Amino acid sequence: MQHYEQETYFNNPTYKSIHDAYSLCFLGIFLSYFTIIAAFILTLVQRPKFKDSHIASHADYILFGCLYYTGFILAAVGIIYWNYQQSFFSQGNLIVGGFLYVFPAFFPFVWWIRRFMRGINYLKRGLAIPRPASPWRPK
Repeated sequence: MQHYEQETYFNNPTYKSIHDAYSLCFLGIFLSYFTIIAAFILTLVQRPKFKDSHIASHADYILFGCLYYTGFILAAVGIIYWNYQQSFFSQGNLIVGGFLYVFPAFFPFVWWIRRFMRGINYLKRGLAIPRPASPWRPK
């Protein structure tokens, strides 16, 4: 088991790239969804370089997390669009539909933060992600 420290970040390029992907995912929650897309592309491009199995598991964890989060957001936007078309456009009530976004979008936000925190803690301890393709957090 290799512990992750500041020297590891600067001396090991594989740790640096996987840590940068985690950082982009974290910023994607607070700044813009486009940084999550950037993290996905960065990890996808650098995935063949990761020969170490525990670093490769973190790359897969990030890739699948980005895909799941995109699916959650698309479902939330679909719910909003359907509700707007069914109820609010015909009645001229546009503001109420905006509040409906809070409920479907809150679950992916909390899910993403918890998934991110678990993954970065595994990376700091030098552990592999047990089931990186699972939408649930590893135990």
